[in-house]
Amino acid sequence: MFMLPRDPVGRTVMEVFRNHLLQQVIERTLRTEQPQFEELEIRGLDQFDARFFQVTSVGLRPRENEPLAGALVVFHDLTRIKSLESVRKDFVANVSHELRTPLSIITGYLETLLEGGEDKETGRRFLQVMHKHSQRLHLMVEDLLALSQLESKQLSLHYELIDLQECVHRVLERFDRMIKEMDAVVSVDLPATLPKLEADPLRLEQVIFNLVENALKYGGPHGVKLKISAAYDGRDVIVRFEDNGPGIPLSDQPRVFERFYRVHKDRSRDAGGTGLGLSIVKHTVQAHGGSVVLESTPGAGAIFIVRLPVREVS
Repeated sequence: MFMLPRDPVGRTVMEVFRNHLLQQVIERTLRTEQPQFEELEIRGLDQFDARFFQVTSVGLRPRENEPLAGALVVFHDLTRIKSLESVRKDFVANVSHELRTPLSIITGYLETLLEGGEDKETGRRFLQVMHKHSQRLHLMVEDLLALSQLESKQLSLHYELIDLQECVHRVLERFDRMIKEMDAVVSVDLPATLPKLEADPLRLEQVIFNLVENALKYGGPHGVKLKISAAYDGRDVIVRFEDNGPGIPLSDQPRVFERFYRVHKDRSRDAGGTGLGLSIVKHTVQAHGGSVVLESTPGAGAIFIVRLPVREVS
C-alpha cells in the first residue's frame, strides 16, 4: 500500500511515513486513550503520487485497568473515491460553464431585440448568432446524452458488416470544404485487403469524425497535415490518426479522454466544439470491444491509435 523502501519494523512512525499529522493522531490516541479519526494525504517516495486515507487509531490495552501498550492504526484507502469526486466536481463545473456561455449570448441578443430599434439587417445578424449558439447547445445536449448512454451501457448498437474505406471517405467528404479552406493535407492509406468490420456504421463514423475534427482544429501552425492509415494484425484492425500538431504535454496525456478536459484551454474554447469528442471516441470504441490510445511527443504531433476487433461471422 505504501511502497516502503525499507522494512518498517523497529522504526518510528515519523521515520517510516514522514507525516506529522499521522504522528499527531497516534499521540492523541495514546494521550487521551480515545479512538481518533482523520482523513490524511500521504505522498509516495516521488512526492507526486498522493494517496488519501481515512485513518482510525485506537489504543491497545493488554488487560483491563492497565495502561495502553500501543496503538492500532487502520488505513482505509479513499484515493479512488476522492478521484471520482474530483471528476464529478470538474464535470459539473465544466458543463455549467459550457451551457452558460451560449445561453448568455442568446439571452443578451434576445433582450436587445425585445428593446427594438434595430434595422432589419442587424436583426437578421442577431438571429444568425442566436441560431449558431442554439445549435451549439443542441449538439452539446446530444453529445451528453450519447455519452451517458455509452457509459451506462444503455446505447443499442446496430451491427453491420462495413467497409472501413467507405466509412473514412464518407467522413472526409463532410470535411471537404473545411480542408480546402485550411489548405490542409489529408492522406489516406487503407489497404484494399482489410477485412470488413462488424460495427455500428453511424457510431464508427462518429469516432472517425471526432478524431479528424480534432486533428484539423489543433494541427500545425504552418499547415495541417493528417495521415489516416490502417493495418490488420490477424485479430484487430488498427487505425492510426497521425497529425503534425503541437503535441500533448506528458502531464495531460492520461486525461485527454475525460469529459470536457482541455489541454489548451483558451485555444480549445475558441475552436468551438462540445469538449466531449474524445470521451465519446473512447466509450464508443470500447462498446465495440476495442481500445483507443494516444501516443504523443510534445512539439511533434499526436497519434491516436484505434484497435477494432474483427469478429467471425457465421
